[in-house]
Amino acid sequence: MLQLKTFQLPKEEKAANEFMAKQRPSGDLNIINDRLFIFFEDGVFTPEHEIDELQKMLIANRMAKQQQVIGRQVAKRELADLNPVKNKGKYDEVDTVIRQLEKGIDLQDIKAEIAQRRIDDLRKQ
Repeated sequence: MLQLKTFQLPKEEKAANEFMAKQRPSGDLNIINDRLFIFFEDGVFTPEHEIDELQKMLIANRMAKQQQVIGRQVAKRELADLNPVKNKGKYDEVDTVIRQLEKGIDLQDIKAEIAQRRIDDLRKQ
């Protein structure tokens, strides 16, 4: 989890250097009014934080799935306008795209199910 450590400069400069030797800063170092601000990750990933990240992933997952569903519908309309005999190459190409999109939609469902199961497990803790 992102944490903040501050040091008063120049009085705590040695302590700041020792801290940075042990802990890698996350982002830029900031100095405001002789105070050094260091953001760092402490390695703690709370269940609440993980649930939040998983929920964000679910939102992105739903958006990706919606794009794939729309793409599949467009491809199906295009396929309906093609003659499978006269436009064999294009027909096969669009048919392949439809099958790939359907696999992608199924994959989005699997990822959402795994994420939701993890959220449910974390809430039970």
